[in-house]
Amino acid sequence: MKKQIFLILILFSFKVFSQDYKEVEFSELSFEPNSDTTFILTKQYDKLLSGKYKLLDKKRENVYTLINFENGMVIGTSEFYEDDILIGTTEFENGMHNGYAILKKKTGELIWKIHKVNGKKHGKSWFMDEGDLYFIFDIKVSKKEYEEYELKNNRE
Repeated sequence: MKKQIFLILILFSFKVFSQDYKEVEFSELSFEPNSDTTFILTKQYDKLLSGKYKLLDKKRENVYTLINFENGMVIGTSEFYEDDILIGTTEFENGMHNGYAILKKKTGELIWKIHKVNGKKHGKSWFMDEGDLYFIFDIKVSKKEYEEYELKNNRE
């Protein structure tokens, strides 16, 4: 009897603590970007999204995104799937891209790895067709220019 009660408690705790995502069609969402589109509020039927969502695409039924919202802002790491295979992640903080956006083919081959700060490409990124590229807040620069910028700004 104790084993049965223990098993019921374990199964109940999995249900209580599981990460249930609300499914929503991408087409049901509206977006309010700021002036430079580094920050976007997301709404469904004029209500800011909050919680865990699975965004579905009617045009590509085998593709979806797992994403967390708080007051319409994306928070944490979003995950992109194709045929239930994780093909990309994007890191967010305060509703903006902060960290890496990574996209791979289903085979695992890297397509891009873009570093962003406050929604803008900043630092070293890598693109399949171009290799390493460097940016200072969305402006493409040479590796040397970026390193000089970092030295100058880390001293002050």
